[in-house]
Amino acid sequence: ITARPKDLTKLEEKIERKSKEGKHYSKLDDVEDLAGVRIVFYLESDKNKFIRTLHTQFRNCIQEAEAKYEPSGYRANHYILKLDRKRSGLPEHNRFKGLKCELQVTSSLYHAWSEIAHDTIYKPEGDQKTLKEIGLDELGHAFEKTMKEHIHAASIQLDDARKKYEQITKAGKVFASDFLKDILGAKTNEEISEKLA
Repeated sequence: ITARPKDLTKLEEKIERKSKEGKHYSKLDDVEDLAGVRIVFYLESDKNKFIRTLHTQFRNCIQEAEAKYEPSGYRANHYILKLDRKRSGLPEHNRFKGLKCELQVTSSLYHAWSEIAHDTIYKPEGDQKTLKEIGLDELGHAFEKTMKEHIHAASIQLDDARKKYEQITKAGKVFASDFLKDILGAKTNEEISEKLA
């Protein structure tokens, strides 16, 4: 879990960029990512479990939700959160009343890829035009290829390995216990049902 307040220089850049795109901020409260939190999970399945909990426990606090997915790269879920009246009324949360925060949720492989790609391809140091002429675009294509051919596949394989491990350990507990004896020794269906629970 990482957290940060928006850097003033980046805030100025964002305001200028959005102004050129036609979006004008009339007050500071209009900027929704002045505070940001990123949560990185090892596995996509862990990330998805967290998202289900977030939607259950904080559904009234979610102002915006966006699943960001680019086949050639970035994958994360972005939320703009603002505590609802019930939560902001709690003494420990009162100081956050009315404030917004951006929450980004991703998994470790996508996070690592995006951090490296962001610094290398999207915000490199030096003159972008010159860098593109001497090979930055080719490097960008190599990053996209790595994502398509390796990162997506590895993410799926890690989740599969976790599921298989859980199945194996569950089976191991069954065989290491008196489970089979208990089932065979049960006199009624109710006893069998109790053993299976």
